[in-house]
Amino acid sequence: MLKRMRRIGLFVLAIAVVISSAIIASANERSGTNGSATTQSTASSYVIENKSSDKKDITVTIQHYNGSKKIYSDDVKTLSYGSKINDYAKAINWNVSSVTVDGNAVSNKNYIELTGTGSATVVVNYTAKETDVLGDTSFYDYTVRAGESNGKYYSFNMLGDNTNQKLTSGTSRNSWRDVYWNGWQNIEYQNRSDLGTGNNYETYSYELMKDNYDANAYTGSSKVIKGLLNGIDSDGNVKFNYAEPGFFVKSNETVTINGKETYLRRYIDSMNLKFHKTGDTYKLTSVIDTAQNNKEVAASGSNFFPLSDYSTEGSTNYFFGMRYDVEFTIGDYVGDLTYKFTGDDDMWVVLDNTNVVIDLGGIHDAATDSVDLWGKLGLTPGSLTEDQKNQTHKLTILYMERGAGQSNCQMEFTLPNAKVVDVTEKPKADLSLQKVDESGNGLSNAVFKLENDETKEVTRVKSASDGNITFSGLKESTYTLTEVSAPDGYVVSDDTWKVRITVDSNNNAVAKLYLVKDGQEQEVTQTGGKYKIENKKIQEVIENSLQYDKTAKVKNWDDRTYDINITAKSLSTSSSVVQKEAVADIMMVLDISGSMLYDGDKSTDNGGFKSVGKYCDVKNNLDVNKVYYYSNTLTDVSYKHTNGNSYTYKNAKYPMIYINDTWKYYNGSSWKNIPDKVSSGWNQRDSDTIIYTLDSGLTGLKEASSAFILATAESSENSRIGVATFNAYGNNLSNLVNARDNKNSLKQTIASIYAAGGTSPQKGLSIAQTNLANSKRTDVPQYVILFTDGAPSEDTDKNDSKEIARQLRESGITVYTVGLKLNDETSNWLSENIASTNCAFTAANVDELKVIFAKIQQTISQNIDIKNANIVDVIDPRFQLVGNDGNVITDDELKQGEIEITGTNGKVGMAYYDEVNNTQAIRWTDQTIPNVNTGEWNTTITVKARDKYIGGNNVPTNVSPDSKITTGFGEAVLPQPKVNVKVDIATTNDDIWINSGETVPVDDTNIGNSKVFDIENIVNSKGNIVYKYNESTKEFEKITKGDLTIQWYTDDQCTSETTKDKISKVKPDGRTDFFLKVGYDGGSATDESNTNTNGNKVGNSESNIGYAINDGKNGNDKECVTDFENCKKNKSEYGIYRIHVKYTLPETGGTGIYWYMTGGMLLMMVAAVAIYRKRYYEYMNK
Repeated sequence: MLKRMRRIGLFVLAIAVVISSAIIASANERSGTNGSATTQSTASSYVIENKSSDKKDITVTIQHYNGSKKIYSDDVKTLSYGSKINDYAKAINWNVSSVTVDGNAVSNKNYIELTGTGSATVVVNYTAKETDVLGDTSFYDYTVRAGESNGKYYSFNMLGDNTNQKLTSGTSRNSWRDVYWNGWQNIEYQNRSDLGTGNNYETYSYELMKDNYDANAYTGSSKVIKGLLNGIDSDGNVKFNYAEPGFFVKSNETVTINGKETYLRRYIDSMNLKFHKTGDTYKLTSVIDTAQNNKEVAASGSNFFPLSDYSTEGSTNYFFGMRYDVEFTIGDYVGDLTYKFTGDDDMWVVLDNTNVVIDLGGIHDAATDSVDLWGKLGLTPGSLTEDQKNQTHKLTILYMERGAGQSNCQMEFTLPNAKVVDVTEKPKADLSLQKVDESGNGLSNAVFKLENDETKEVTRVKSASDGNITFSGLKESTYTLTEVSAPDGYVVSDDTWKVRITVDSNNNAVAKLYLVKDGQEQEVTQTGGKYKIENKKIQEVIENSLQYDKTAKVKNWDDRTYDINITAKSLSTSSSVVQKEAVADIMMVLDISGSMLYDGDKSTDNGGFKSVGKYCDVKNNLDVNKVYYYSNTLTDVSYKHTNGNSYTYKNAKYPMIYINDTWKYYNGSSWKNIPDKVSSGWNQRDSDTIIYTLDSGLTGLKEASSAFILATAESSENSRIGVATFNAYGNNLSNLVNARDNKNSLKQTIASIYAAGGTSPQKGLSIAQTNLANSKRTDVPQYVILFTDGAPSEDTDKNDSKEIARQLRESGITVYTVGLKLNDETSNWLSENIASTNCAFTAANVDELKVIFAKIQQTISQNIDIKNANIVDVIDPRFQLVGNDGNVITDDELKQGEIEITGTNGKVGMAYYDEVNNTQAIRWTDQTIPNVNTGEWNTTITVKARDKYIGGNNVPTNVSPDSKITTGFGEAVLPQPKVNVKVDIATTNDDIWINSGETVPVDDTNIGNSKVFDIENIVNSKGNIVYKYNESTKEFEKITKGDLTIQWYTDDQCTSETTKDKISKVKPDGRTDFFLKVGYDGGSATDESNTNTNGNKVGNSESNIGYAINDGKNGNDKECVTDFENCKKNKSEYGIYRIHVKYTLPETGGTGIYWYMTGGMLLMMVAAVAIYRKRYYEYMNK
């Protein structure tokens, strides 16, 4: 619920924007300019939301019926409290006619709140939609008697195999068996010479006997000849069981006869079949020729001759073929799955290329057949696997007229998700989309609708788990793309796209997507071969009102400091083209009937409170744009009906708002400051009082109205606002007063209202009428904004409201209506009887209510600064804020109290400790965000990586979504810029003495019996123990040996590797150094983090390893003989283990002493000789 309440501010702006826009539009109209407001309706959405009384999950079962017949399988979904099903009406070819929940009819089928517990059954009853759709088809014109030249007769039937045993177009004789073709003579087994050649030349009058009938002769009745067709091959070609001239070949065949080119077979692909669609049933009605400006060339039924305009043998074209293919997927459909045909001559239906499910071959009278495709597919409705649901099936329909007599064609099929596909070789394209969130992650269960602008054919596709969506096989045309429903938790896009399929010079079809804005098309750029379409959460509207950004740039790589810059600009402007201040007088008429309470049916706010915490604990984190409640105390509001009966309504007693930098609460009669200390005594309010939110219609109205007032006050110096309320009585809460001078008192007036009683809009409208009439200003437009959440209580209320609204409109006053959770009847009544043209708005919930108010206000004025904004940046736990003195601020200091930080441009923020995220944060309260045309809000602060953080690449600098800009219009979540942080770990040095001949001591505890690197206590350059950070647990964790790369070397260039075992076997004969290199993998950097850190990163182009730096110290306390300070100065990436060798004399009396003495004397003699020679040569040279 808190999440919903956080979104309220966003919708507040949206609502304010629309009304304001319309008001300005009207003002502009009076001064010669144009403006418009758009009616918002929820009629096309079917939302179910869990509002269970126990605030727990509900398992909802949705059933889909047409009368008593189930047409789609049940949907079963578990909804957590507050979550939604965005569109429960999945039967796309049907209208929702009625809905019941657990057997009880609902009044507003567009928005259903489930208030029960445990489970719910929703039964949706549909009536069929009726419309006409066009489908692609191919026609084939056969010329049976093309002409004669030099004794040769030309005919379509001469094509194909050269055999006299093949199927032909046109009869081979007048009749075979049964009745003579003209009906006057019964003939059996007549001689061929008596029957004649029928429609064909004698040369092509072939006889093909099948089941004792000639397949090329009229059967004399509705008798059909089966088995002529084989099926469709893998290339889509029609295959017969007998030779034939090429009935369904997609090419023209011509001959030149006596100098004139004549068609034997003409392939025609300009035709469309027109079907009347009723629900999922398609019935052929006519044939349309696009080559003749969509002329209707034939109607379904008798006298079906669609190619007469292409005849070469007379006015009626008797010989032709027709083919079309229908693709369909079954999905969750459980209704009829049928195809039915009545007509003549040959007609076949082929299922999935190989199964001839209707076989009406031969030249015959009208014959009828139908097929149940469930049985042919071997499937049971409601028992399909996911693969079976998603499998695409195809029906190929083949029809021919071969008999030169009557032609009858009646076709009807019932298929879900059906699409008549083009069987020609025209190039086609696929449109690939991906539904993503703001971070680019794929989103499943988003439903898109693609409608062919010409044929009106509709295809729906749901995004897969990776967000991918593909509309395949799109022919050259223009399509309209819209989003039908979004994934749970996301806002359905209001955008419209055009999809244009064009054919390039290489005869390849190309799909391009264009976003339609203000009547203009903007081409969308593909990413990775797909068009990315983003779903945003509830802050989508604020993105249109606020431009903001957060960046992070390295300040000092070695010091690990970063400059954080936050900017914000207001985008709120007027739609007016007149550059002058918009001034208006506005009366707000607000519904305060009992249904506005949390549980309107029970006349109480009880059950709707949500604890935020004690005031003393949460006061600094409260949203200054929201209405809270100072305890969950209820108060009885008495209401006396006009019939004399009295009723009691339980309202939340102590609404609480932020006014003049102070939180105040209403005690039932006046506004009081909230004390900062604990007080005693009965019924005292103090700093220990629990603060609550209340998700009621009345709370939402208070917040929406307050934001509207504040936005109007800031945008227009001279506009006035008055407030009236109504239930069964009218209340004049405020006459028209200057909005800017009285914004706080107006806000308090609205926040203090209670709800009770019935609904009589005329009472409030009458007050508005009086106030506007008594205070009319020259050339200042007047407006009434009527808000209500239900229909008037009595018929007299309706009639009186209608009459006053008529008087208001006729006097030049623009009347807006804003409805909350209205049924269709009430919504239509307001639109038709109360609101001015295009000024009726309907919200399905409190969130949408605020969107409407925000939109109304956004366009009411120009260059609007956003006032009273709160900006919060919650610092990632790996960083600390740097104070005004240049030192980091510690957590302990912030836990003692807030600390002031002055950023650039004089922006003073308050640093505090965020207990929720266990990290530091900074806030700027009551900020003014300038309009984009006049400036921006801009400040920079500095953060430093914590000493205890080891470092890494691609590290976020703040916590999302807690870092945000909050205005009366909603919350804008700040970006989360990533940076690279230098790895800071240290090695040290150690040197020891060993006796000559001894091996290097190695101890597992300290890696080589040195203090070069303590694996148990890894420290940074300052000697502080460092930790890694776990992104999943959001905790600092100890670094283990497995997190590190550890390698010994024998040279200071670290090219000759060695091991601890090898070192332990070395017997140095003089000073020997070993070099230890310790590395930590900082993870992969990104282009963003590299840019933000000026190319610095942990590691290099080949790896992400950051190495420990030598601290210049000597770890040996007792025998330090070496100064390693140069290692620190040089930032050596190793620690040194230095071995010194001690030489000792042999024991006295041993034979070794003589060797030492003798050796020493010899060395002295050699030295003396050397000195003598040197002196001698120097003397001689002189």
